[in-house]
Amino acid sequence: MLERRRIVLLPAIARAYRDLTDAELGQVRAEVTSSQELAPATLDRVRRSLEQRTGKKVIVTSTVDPELIGGLVARVGDLVLDGSVRTQLEDLRTRLLN
Repeated sequence: MLERRRIVLLPAIARAYRDLTDAELGQVRAEVTSSQELAPATLDRVRRSLEQRTGKKVIVTSTVDPELIGGLVARVGDLVLDGSVRTQLEDLRTRLLN
């Protein structure tokens, strides 16, 4: 890879391998974004809820985005579950303007 100047592809190859391994093991990865750091018990409850929804074991990574104001956004593959206050306020604003 280095000789052919394809070393920049290494992160993408690693992600693809990880995704194939996850699929073989029947698990998916989820990214949960919240306005504040989530307590371990809350994160576990979110994980269990996502497992029920997907029917697979879910590996959760958590990030913080203060712009969400409150609530959380969970992304599992193409599925996005948006329960953030920011989105709810934007929806309300759209309905009021129409």
